[in-house]
Amino acid sequence: MVKTKRVAAKRYFVSGRVQGVAFRAFAQYTAVELGLAGYARNLDDGRVEVYATGPAAQLELLKQRLSRGPLLARVEEQRRSLRENLSRLEPVLRMRGDAARGRQIFFGAKAACSSCHTIGADGGQVGPDLTAIGAIRSPHDLLEAIVLPSASFVPGHESYRVETKRDVYVGVLRERSPDAVVLITGPGDEIWIPRADILKMETSTVSLMPDGYDEVLTHGELADLLAYLRAQVSR
Repeated sequence: MVKTKRVAAKRYFVSGRVQGVAFRAFAQYTAVELGLAGYARNLDDGRVEVYATGPAAQLELLKQRLSRGPLLARVEEQRRSLRENLSRLEPVLRMRGDAARGRQIFFGAKAACSSCHTIGADGGQVGPDLTAIGAIRSPHDLLEAIVLPSASFVPGHESYRVETKRDVYVGVLRERSPDAVVLITGPGDEIWIPRADILKMETSTVSLMPDGYDEVLTHGELADLLAYLRAQVSR
């Protein structure tokens, strides 16, 4: 039996100098980075309400990060750290991975790649179709996409940041009309936002795909996953 992570929901109320776009954007960025879904909004009493759903361990990390605050320097330091991690993962590219084991990782619960990506007729529709990804991306590019998903975006799958009168949302644009936009905010999750409520809409620098797969997967598992993706060369 495959064990799945228990999904929980938490509501946090943050006080202090937190009302404004910057803190809500920080909260949304942090939640997406941790693989959580939810929202952040200002309250009339000066606090910010943050509601998030996902694995209990990730929710606890969100609580800790919210308590430290939205320091831009911290975000930039995280990005530098991720780049350094990518350099340390270069030996993975020289390992001989097993494509069969990589397929189990792709469609398994540990990495859950297939919840957002399709290969062949199987998988989700949130992220790009990876059916022939091995024919168009180098092994280094594939490794970077796994470890640093926000480093580049496939056209048509960019994340958008939408600021409304009370909330900030981040997701992939599914539909746009004169009356509303629809964002895909995660596997099986989307939100309809009336145009009249939108204050600002722009492309986001943060991917819906969370960072940290180099911590979730061992070097051997990363090599297996790369072998499976590299084997996808035709439709």
